[in-house]
Amino acid sequence: MKNYYEKLQVSKTATTEEIKKAYRKLSKKYHPDMHQGGNEYAEEVFKEVSEAYEVLSDPTKKAYYDYQVELAKQYVANQASYTATAQSPYQTTKSRKQYRSNRRSNVKIVKSQRGAKGIFPVFLGGFLAIGLLIIFIYQAEQKRLAARAKLPDLKDDRMLIYDFIQDHDYIDGFRNGLSWVLDNNKFGVIDTAGQVVIKAVYDWHGYFKEGIAPVKRNNKYGFINSKGKEITPIQYDVVEDFSEGRAFVMQNHQYSIINRKGKEVVKLSYDYVDEFKNGLAKCYLNGKWGFIDLQGNEVVSLKYHKVYLFNEGLAAVQWHNGYDYKWGFINKKGEVVIPFIYDDVNSFGQSGVADVTYNNVHQTINKKGKCLAGCFSQK
Repeated sequence: MKNYYEKLQVSKTATTEEIKKAYRKLSKKYHPDMHQGGNEYAEEVFKEVSEAYEVLSDPTKKAYYDYQVELAKQYVANQASYTATAQSPYQTTKSRKQYRSNRRSNVKIVKSQRGAKGIFPVFLGGFLAIGLLIIFIYQAEQKRLAARAKLPDLKDDRMLIYDFIQDHDYIDGFRNGLSWVLDNNKFGVIDTAGQVVIKAVYDWHGYFKEGIAPVKRNNKYGFINSKGKEITPIQYDVVEDFSEGRAFVMQNHQYSIINRKGKEVVKLSYDYVDEFKNGLAKCYLNGKWGFIDLQGNEVVSLKYHKVYLFNEGLAAVQWHNGYDYKWGFINKKGEVVIPFIYDDVNSFGQSGVADVTYNNVHQTINKKGKCLAGCFSQK
């Protein structure tokens, strides 16, 4: 059986707190997140440590494990005793035929004469096997210790949760020095020193983006900054994350844009608005899509069936060309740069190319609409 006490480097009489402390120490050192690029030895040790902790940290599982270990020891001892008493000297030194013959003739065999000639080679082989086994175990242990010594004993935002997990019901994980925690079904925020930055008073807490996070209380939403100050009242029915210094909020079915100070920039009359990207956000009204700028001005008319966010200065939009719905690309002024001829498209990436489908053929085009791969005559 696996020796879980040895895996956690604790004694059999270790307390629950000692077991927990040992697990935190070892899991920090061998956690896969601490070994980017892969370390098979560390991953294997982490799995073994976690398995051991799962058993030893639970009093019921630990008691059953100790019971199983004791049974295993008794079984091994009983087997050894049975083998020693049941094995006949005739079965090891004589053939079965000779054994029966000896029984019939009532021949007495003196112990000093029994197999005397074959004892020395047997002992010599046994000592040699034991010696080789000891050497093998020693070399394996040295390799294990050498590999263990190479592992860094680091502590960063990813691993700090192990230092504070016992103080909270749940810790999400640190991002930019902050992590939200859950206590008594309420959300708060702590820093990397474990100090409470925002008290656990919210029903829900989003992630900080641009130093601001959405929160929920009494079934309403608002925003707080990284110091815990509420920059808006907790009064909105719907909120979106901040992007490019702006966020969309909705109250009484009325969308508005607010800035980082929580001040309303403009009210909007749309059924839906998305986050800002490259200074523009897509919006939807009466089944049509368009784009607005940071001030809420409609810079691309709401006339498209579907749209993607702007990327690399262009946005993919779908338009009914009189025969069918086709895709093309527009710039930030709403001007058509690449005509509506494609069955399907992806947005342009940083490499300045996009994947499209033209007449069921996959192609790659540049930002001027020139085909670079999978090309054939396009009329």
